[in-house]
Amino acid sequence: MLKEQKLKIKKVVIVLITLILIFLNLSPKNAYSQLKNDNLPVNWEQVKQVLSPQTSKPNIKIYSQENVLTSFDAQKAKLFDNKNALAKYTASGYSVTPFGYFSNPEGKIYEPGADELSSNKYNSEKGYPYNFATDTFLPDRFIDNDENYGFKVAQSMVVLGDYFYILYLGYGYNNGVRYYTGNATILKVSKYFKNDIFYDGWNRISRFADRFANTWDLLPFAEYAKYTKYFTVGYSFDLKGAHGEALTTDGKNLWLLGAPQGNLDKSTYTHLSKINLESLTPEVQYKFNVQNASSGKYYYLNTAAFVSETKFYAATRYNGGYSFFEGNINNNKVSIKHLTDFKNPIGYWNQSLDYDFSRNLLYLTADSNFMTFSPNVLYNSNPDWRSVQYSQITGNREFEGVSFQNGSIYLILGYMAEIVISQIDTSLFWDYDVSHYAANDILWMKQKGYSTGYEDGTYRADLEVNRGQMALFFEKIFQWQNDPITVTNPFVDISPSDTCYKAVLRMFQRSITTGTDATHFSPTREIKREQFAAFLYRAQGRPFFEPSQELLGKFNDISQSSFKKEILWLVYNGISTGTTDSTFSPQNTIKRGQMATLFHRFDNFRYQ
Repeated sequence: MLKEQKLKIKKVVIVLITLILIFLNLSPKNAYSQLKNDNLPVNWEQVKQVLSPQTSKPNIKIYSQENVLTSFDAQKAKLFDNKNALAKYTASGYSVTPFGYFSNPEGKIYEPGADELSSNKYNSEKGYPYNFATDTFLPDRFIDNDENYGFKVAQSMVVLGDYFYILYLGYGYNNGVRYYTGNATILKVSKYFKNDIFYDGWNRISRFADRFANTWDLLPFAEYAKYTKYFTVGYSFDLKGAHGEALTTDGKNLWLLGAPQGNLDKSTYTHLSKINLESLTPEVQYKFNVQNASSGKYYYLNTAAFVSETKFYAATRYNGGYSFFEGNINNNKVSIKHLTDFKNPIGYWNQSLDYDFSRNLLYLTADSNFMTFSPNVLYNSNPDWRSVQYSQITGNREFEGVSFQNGSIYLILGYMAEIVISQIDTSLFWDYDVSHYAANDILWMKQKGYSTGYEDGTYRADLEVNRGQMALFFEKIFQWQNDPITVTNPFVDISPSDTCYKAVLRMFQRSITTGTDATHFSPTREIKREQFAAFLYRAQGRPFFEPSQELLGKFNDISQSSFKKEILWLVYNGISTGTTDSTFSPQNTIKRGQMATLFHRFDNFRYQ
């Protein structure tokens, strides 16, 4: 009996000890103690050396040239008018940015919003429905004997493999830092960051307490030193206090674009450096300047995004908007071509220009926003603002850079060395809007594979459909793609090089279309509602149909239409309800959202 009681007591003691250990492990105080008492061997001189900027110049090949662009005249340039821009971020400049010291006479620094500290999740208000959550905090500064060490402000980021490459902006120099994240779980959001040191107080640890007094509230180096094995500090670029630098990647190599701000002249160069991934030192550097032939003024390019190892796009703030350029590297020279200007842009200052290789999209990051668009938009002689999608993230933050890897998009946030991440939902179009009247129909088109959208991933529901596009939609929905073509092309305005060529001929050989005349199909002409009704009726096999007298009197605007029977067939079968109770609007053009709705209803009808 006594033996059993002792055994029970022993079990109770074990349970209590286990609970106490669990409690201590979850306790913020204990987590802090774990860090303080982690007696890693710390060599202060090694730690100091790791964080000290390199001062010796690397062995670098430099190719200098002048005036690589002399045709840039922004007064004559075509303008991309962003009618859908987020106007509240452009109305008053810096006063609406997250930088308190630009508009606050007391010099107070930006304080994080309550929504960020409570959940660390960021939901976009416009554009594509991203949902960002904190992924990584990057330790970047510490203190010893009242002496500050570390880096200044995170300025740009590239994700490659198991590494974050971060460019930190200093006063008079910039440093590149490589963080190894493969096994460095301590850098990730974990139990260590859910205590009073790393979570509630991280905004206190990792941001300026007072920029002008240059005081800090930082970790003692004994705790900080354990992180040093996870990062490498690169070369220090002396850019005379410049604020126009950006890291970028061609998917294989790392590049740094840098350009001093201020009054530029012929002797002031923009530089583009290829960075060694191991030593973080520049291997090759191209130095050039950009000049406006008309005014003689020189410009700096402060953001760039490579799309291959020799081609990149660059942007800079100009004339109340953003100017975009194409750059090419050939025979150790850089050539620059001005492409277009964006009017009414988001944000006040472009922080980064980045490229998503998997979706062929450019991202321009500005303040708490970014916009996405296909590079082809920059070459359009008549740019369409509907080609640009805007995302504004809740919370008052400044995004310094964007990077992509394995279907995820990473954003680095300034002043807190924080990286947030979102999975990109490729099942949706970039501009998918759940509140749109055709939202379900557009989603159906995507899921069925009937529409892949435009090359930038958008659907553009409010854009009109032309006859060539309509032929392609009919071919997919009726599954004619593999049918042999047995007719000779009668149309002089389509050729085998046209995307819609086969689809048009398959419609022609089925007598679904005879063209706008005997020799023209007019593929770029917008399709009208009555023409769509005729196409759909014929594609369905011209079913027998006699409209009732009641149906014949439904619409007061179709009496002159050549396709009255086809229109009423659509209405009778519930495919169309008209534009009002008494009108069909046969001469109106069809928009892509309306088309999705009509096709979806037709699909339900034919499989009833």
